[in-house]
Amino acid sequence: MERPYFTVVMPSYKVERYLEKAVECVRGQTCTDWELLIVVDGSPDGTESIARQLARTDRRIQVICHDKNKGLSEARNTGIRAASGK
Repeated sequence: MERPYFTVVMPSYKVERYLEKAVECVRGQTCTDWELLIVVDGSPDGTESIARQLARTDRRIQVICHDKNKGLSEARNTGIRAASGK
């Protein structure tokens, strides 16, 4: 995959009800040169399963998982470290 223009980092914890809509908002942007990193922060609900399902439908989406909840800042930092946007 070519290096994307920008990266969107989406920390996710207990958001199974909202994750698909949030991802659709990113997909709906007029700029299509992006990558989306969904950082599942040890979420105990179905967030990881939904994130993986969404990633299978769009090669610009990647899922990174923490084994346990580390908090918003660490989830964001994990995404930043993995980002490949220009």
